[in-house]
Amino acid sequence: MVLGSPAVPLQAQAVEPDRGAAADGAAPVLKRLGYLTGRWSVQNFVRDSSGRFVELPVRSFMRARYLRDGRSLLVEYHEAKADGFHGVHLVTADPTRGLVHRYSDARRNQRVEFSGRFDGDRYVISRVGGYNDEGPFLYREVDGDIRPDAFVKRLYRSDDGGVSWSELGYYYRFVREP
Repeated sequence: MVLGSPAVPLQAQAVEPDRGAAADGAAPVLKRLGYLTGRWSVQNFVRDSSGRFVELPVRSFMRARYLRDGRSLLVEYHEAKADGFHGVHLVTADPTRGLVHRYSDARRNQRVEFSGRFDGDRYVISRVGGYNDEGPFLYREVDGDIRPDAFVKRLYRSDDGGVSWSELGYYYRFVREP
């Protein structure tokens, strides 16, 4: 008994199935993000001392699904270990701003917002100061080489307002899990 009330038996929470498609009435630009849905293994590449990108042996994972109403997309990134990294993007379409990513990492008490847009066949999210508000530079992530079973996410920084971009020292290759 809690505070004089009888105990109520708890019921197991039903696991919501992955929704692989946006709702019929969802914004067309949100529907284009359908390539992200599903479960992905993420290969991590870093630049070595010679400037070449080499694959790290560790894997992380990503899962994306449209939420119940089909008008928002939930993208979760995580490591395989229980105490590893876990971050979430909630993506919605705003009629005046386009795609908005609300990113949260509870462990770091971090909540930031990115803008998303398609540039031809590439998907770009960007934000001033990156994930950690580390200054006035522009940060962007570009999903390219998008295929049904894989895509690549490259990361860039601009210190001149977007006139020129430098690729950061790491990138990710996403491979769809069976």
